[in-house]
Amino acid sequence: MDKASKDDFIDIETLLENSGVNDDEPYSELDLDLGLEEFPDVVGSQEGSDVDDDEDGIGAQLDLARAYLEIDDQAGAKEILLSVVDNSSGAQRIEIDKLLSRLR
Repeated sequence: MDKASKDDFIDIETLLENSGVNDDEPYSELDLDLGLEEFPDVVGSQEGSDVDDDEDGIGAQLDLARAYLEIDDQAGAKEILLSVVDNSSGAQRIEIDKLLSRLR
């Protein structure tokens, strides 16, 4: 590096101090209210629901069994599935049966 380019160097702190940019959150005054309450038939309910919220935690156990299958731990997946099969019903039972059929 020659002397001229060495003298032209500005460190990042100096550059930021001289930039005139403030440190405040740039989006703090941004209004994201889009007025969607005018369209209740399109937007629907504003209430969210937790898709993994089930009393017995079967959904979480199914996710864990799928993860075991992905890493090819069939014994671990089978143990999990057999532990929840008696407490399951409906779509969960169908999913458990489908996963168990992959193990045979």
